[in-house]
Amino acid sequence: MKKIVSFLLVSILTVGLAACNKTEKVEKPENVVNEYFTAVKNGNVEEVNKLTEGKTEEKDKDVSEKEIELAKKVFNHISVDVIGDAKVDGETATVKAKVTAPDMKKIFELVMADAIQKFMKASFEGKKMSDEESDKLVEESFIKQFENKDLAKVTSEVDLNLVKKDNSWVIKEDEVLENAISGGLPKEIREFENKLKK
Repeated sequence: MKKIVSFLLVSILTVGLAACNKTEKVEKPENVVNEYFTAVKNGNVEEVNKLTEGKTEEKDKDVSEKEIELAKKVFNHISVDVIGDAKVDGETATVKAKVTAPDMKKIFELVMADAIQKFMKASFEGKKMSDEESDKLVEESFIKQFENKDLAKVTSEVDLNLVKKDNSWVIKEDEVLENAISGGLPKEIREFENKLKK
């Protein structure tokens, strides 16, 4: 279960983090935002790398096919509408956008409720689940949620931050972007972890 949550965070937050070296005419920040979200939705890691500030992180070699399938399903449900023109101030820019993403708070709650019910049923039947079996159960529950035609979504209006790098605009990785593309999941997980510590 901890592995699943970690994978979701890694997938959603890092999709591959690198900046590009473009020499052509500088694109408008609004166009970069649109291109970024199209690349995320299509699972185009190479393009995401070109449009994002940061360092490339090594891929988790222990990622299962189900986890990859889940990440693709999450990203496929993300869309963005840029509102107006970017506010440019030298080497930084802000783009106001309406981002629609799966409501990870609600989905997480549904998955946990489903998992607890199945864990209890197994316990009452005298079955002890291995870590691998419980991980698989949670993975399958997440995938089932994303196959639901009534998938819960959340729309947020955010100010996305961009910076100039090598004469190109790239999207800055921060909590605003993180929460926008993940439907608030990182925030929920942090709050959940803080409750557990108390």
